Amino acid sequence: MVGLLLVLVAAPARAHDVLLSASPEDGAHLTSAPPTVTLTFNNDVLDINPAIVVRDAAGQPLTDAKPAVTGHTVSLALPSEVPNGGYQVTWRVVSSDGHPIEGHFAFTVDVPAAPAPAPSTSAPSATAEASPSATAAQSPSTGASTGAAGPVVWGVVVLVVLVAAAVVAVVRRRRRAGQ
Repeated sequence: MVGLLLVLVAAPARAHDVLLSASPEDGAHLTSAPPTVTLTFNNDVLDINPAIVVRDAAGQPLTDAKPAVTGHTVSLALPSEVPNGGYQVTWRVVSSDGHPIEGHFAFTVDVPAAPAPAPSTSAPSATAEASPSATAAQSPSTGASTGAAGPVVWGVVVLVVLVAAAVVAVVRRRRRAGQ
């Protein structure tokens, strides 16, 4: 009887919620800065002092913004300019069963350097107009077509010479055969 009473009174055991995914993922090497850090859990987490802290390599936080809880997800908006480097994310939320859960992961931002802007051609300088070599140096298509056309032209010339030599050889052979 006591055993039956204990079974009826005992609350069912529940496991803590678990993190299903993180964006960016742990160990990710990104070529563009993420706009947010988003954590997705297997159940709704409680909106009780959630924390997501993103720190740079020097240990400085990227933002002091508070994360937003929406059902299964917790997200933190990041600044629009996130410098290249490694980042450590630590998080803490309250599981749907009322117990806190926490974890950490890392990601790297490595945005490639933007190419240097092309020189403006809207207002050429007086020296550029006077010097043909300066104009050619400023025109990317001139340099590219000259460099690419050289081997092509030589290839065509060699092909024409080989065809001409073959024609001459055939004509000579026919003349000798006819004599």
